[in-house]
Amino acid sequence: MEPHIRDGDILMVDKSIEPKVGKVVIAAINCEMTVKRLSEVDGQLTLTADNPNSPDLKVGDCDVSMIWGVVTNVIHQL
Repeated sequence: MEPHIRDGDILMVDKSIEPKVGKVVIAAINCEMTVKRLSEVDGQLTLTADNPNSPDLKVGDCDVSMIWGVVTNVIHQL
């Protein structure tokens, strides 16, 4: 089952976990935090959004240190 992150959810993030392909991560892109899935596209690490309207971002285009942490839990608001 894939995580469904909605507006207003609270994310628990662990900075000590090594980011791996398939994990949802928090990344800093142009000084803004974003939530993306770390994936591998054509042999290159890529940050992809579960939202198909959001563009992919190749990790090689940016500094790898932009990945801030790995999302471990999602808390949905009632």
